[in-house]
Amino acid sequence: MWVVIGIVKGIGFSGILIGSAAITIIVGRFGLESLMYFPLILLGLLAVFGPMPVRTGTPKAQPLTQKLSAL
Repeated sequence: MWVVIGIVKGIGFSGILIGSAAITIIVGRFGLESLMYFPLILLGLLAVFGPMPVRTGTPKAQPLTQKLSAL
């Protein structure tokens, strides 16, 4: 349990650092007006690659009614 909490905390902390660095690079290189496209790009990536983990998720357990009929 503690390992999972540590992994989630590490990913969150890394996201805070990397997100700030990415915003700084975008503003420094392309200007402040290009920063407004950043959420649109992230939303597009989420729309394209978001269904992949859902499709390859773990199978659900059998409903209780099917288990009872087998008895």
